[in-house]
Amino acid sequence: MEESSSINATYQNAVKLLHKSEAIMVLTGAGISSDSGIPTFRGKDGMWVPGTVNYTPQDFATFRFFKERPELVLEWYKERQKMIKNAKPNEGHFALAKLEKKMVDEGKKFLLVTQNIDNLHQRAGSKHVAEIHGNIFYFRCSSTYSKDKHHLNLQYLDLETVDEIEDLRCKVCNSYLRPNVLGFDETYDDRFFDVNKVASFSREMDLMIIVGTTLQTTLPYYLVQDALNLSVPIIEVNPEPVLEALATVSLSVSASVALPKIISIYQ
Repeated sequence: MEESSSINATYQNAVKLLHKSEAIMVLTGAGISSDSGIPTFRGKDGMWVPGTVNYTPQDFATFRFFKERPELVLEWYKERQKMIKNAKPNEGHFALAKLEKKMVDEGKKFLLVTQNIDNLHQRAGSKHVAEIHGNIFYFRCSSTYSKDKHHLNLQYLDLETVDEIEDLRCKVCNSYLRPNVLGFDETYDDRFFDVNKVASFSREMDLMIIVGTTLQTTLPYYLVQDALNLSVPIIEVNPEPVLEALATVSLSVSASVALPKIISIYQ
């Protein structure tokens, strides 16, 4: 009974922070989509665990390897697209969409910053979304610094509709089209990813919720570090917490369980 009371008190503390907030940033990682059947990268069952005889997943997620073996990388992305299309938003995604609507209706500011490239937040109804690692369904020319800037144009592309790899050539310069996804060997580029929007919002946020992320990539790490340095309250939702005692409120529960409960109390 005492443990149950403690858990309920933790949820109530999270809701109190929501009521006090006027500008909330939510940062989501792969953990929120794991309940939708999309594997994380670094978990024990993540995409980094299995490999092939010749290559590892770490190879495929780099621009260097794309330039060397574009046909292999695009085939890999085709399979990932297929998996994501078959997935559905879970209750965690829907809860964040509800939270956004309620806060906007109350005249508060809200930004959902996601490291995920799966589009599930948008499919759940979220509108104020910043994709800092891109989107697996949008492509651009791989000649990143072409003088006529045609590489800035993004196009939606379902790889299952493409018959031949040679069909994935830029019509301007004949380079291969590449997913608008940040490679592990690339730096954040505000031409393709929503980093400026995030940086601007981070200066006015008064509450951060981090969900299902290990904070192993640069921008998410620094966003959380800045929040800690500025004493911005942080709610962490993660079965395997990263911040632990550094978080104002920590819920060691999956997003699909914790977030709907928080939102139900908040409403």
